Amino acid sequence: MGNQEPNSYLIQQQISNAERGKPHQFLMFGLFTSYLTRLMRAISVSINKQILLMLALSFFMAPVNAVDVIVNHAVPGSATFSTLQYRSIFTMRQKYWPNDKPIKVFVLPDDHPLHKKFAKNKLNMLPFQLRRIWNKMIFSGTGRGPVTIATEREMLEKVSSTPNSIGYVDKGSKNEKIRLFIEQ
Repeated sequence: MGNQEPNSYLIQQQISNAERGKPHQFLMFGLFTSYLTRLMRAISVSINKQILLMLALSFFMAPVNAVDVIVNHAVPGSATFSTLQYRSIFTMRQKYWPNDKPIKVFVLPDDHPLHKKFAKNKLNMLPFQLRRIWNKMIFSGTGRGPVTIATEREMLEKVSSTPNSIGYVDKGSKNEKIRLFIEQ
């Protein structure tokens, strides 16, 4: 009994009971529970392997889903910002840069895949949460929403040509008139 699995001991006990004339239903039940236990262990191991595989893949795929926050060259270069400051800028709560110039925010439509990635990865929010905040400000008369741009290419053009503006693009997009927003 020392090296054997608990289920194999039960099976042996039920076989000896069956040999003594006890009903065979106990034998069948024991075999069935043994089979179920082993199946559950196999599924558990399989699920653990799948979780590890997904974590490994997500580690290597992280750059694919990355989004760069970009600013116009007129934005102060020494400023570094945290996720909370990103969030306050894109929720239109922070209205001025450290040099007291107004911030011009550009965003893509709510259903755009890049906007969804940006909201989730950079702001730790969902797109509908952002929309709700903007609508509340607009309809209550306490503020304005960001300017919505149709395409990523147009986003690059608008941010590069509008002083003190901010937006976002897929990682790796290049333009001489913009620079990446520095994160803390």
